[in-house]
Amino acid sequence: AEVSTHAAGRIASIGAHVGQRVRAGELLARVESPSIGEAAANYHVHGAERRSAEQQLQRLWGLRDQGLATQRELELAEAAVRTATANQQADRSRLRAYGVGPDHLDGRAPLLAPIGGEVIRSSVVLGSWLQPETEAFVIANLSTLWAEIDVPESDLGRVEVGDAVGIDVPSTGQLDLSGRVAHIHAEVQVATRMGRVRVTVPNPDGRLRAGL
Repeated sequence: AEVSTHAAGRIASIGAHVGQRVRAGELLARVESPSIGEAAANYHVHGAERRSAEQQLQRLWGLRDQGLATQRELELAEAAVRTATANQQADRSRLRAYGVGPDHLDGRAPLLAPIGGEVIRSSVVLGSWLQPETEAFVIANLSTLWAEIDVPESDLGRVEVGDAVGIDVPSTGQLDLSGRVAHIHAEVQVATRMGRVRVTVPNPDGRLRAGL
């Protein structure tokens, strides 16, 4: 799972590093973003404007009952309430898009782990600037891995999803690992006449590594 920021900002703190195991929802880093601080401040400003406009509208309704406020004044006050409400709702939507609430006046937003697993890649440096399109962290759940196996075209017809598969990984000294066929690719490689089969391999102790 890739983790990135919703708003450009400076890396204010780092809570996880490559090789560290994390739980879903655990803090990976905090990003200090001017855009988030501005949106949060605007939310509270427009909230104050809305409350003031609502109070003014109530006052005018009272004055109208006494014949001291015109219909035009009431219409303008109602328009002011609608405008302030719309502005605050837009601020809330902007904050929601950034993944934070209106209490983030300091502009700091957390980067949280979307899944439990191991941090296998990180590009963050304390104090550096992070853009939304930049991959900040990559987390992998290595408890189960995929093995892509090439099978001769002549043997593909005998392979079915769910079949047991024995796998050797000489580089780790692990022999005769057990896995099961999870997917059979539809295409056969033209040059080699090999079909590709995906096998899921349990890795409860974490000894197997991605890319082996």
